[in-house]
Amino acid sequence: MDTLELLLKKPDLIAVDIAGEVGLTRGAVSYLLDKLEEQGLITRQPHPTSRRSFQILVTEKGQTSTDSILKAYYADIEGLFTEYSAEELSKLRQLINKLLL
Repeated sequence: MDTLELLLKKPDLIAVDIAGEVGLTRGAVSYLLDKLEEQGLITRQPHPTSRRSFQILVTEKGQTSTDSILKAYYADIEGLFTEYSAEELSKLRQLINKLLL
């Protein structure tokens, strides 16, 4: 899932870039891309400027799957906060902002 989301955000990445972004070895990324391609979630095409690399494209099925998973994920996250009052949520935002500074 992380790899598909990453490719949607940064569509120009090649396998070695993905390895660096997600902290996997090149071999692990190659295996992962093979599995995503077998499932029809990505396609690989010759890279337009590098003969040694492939351009990795998220398919429509990959986009739809990612959208569906993220929609459910965000709904679950939102559900975690329904029990809190507006005042409690405001305080939580303040504390998070303080942590991020």
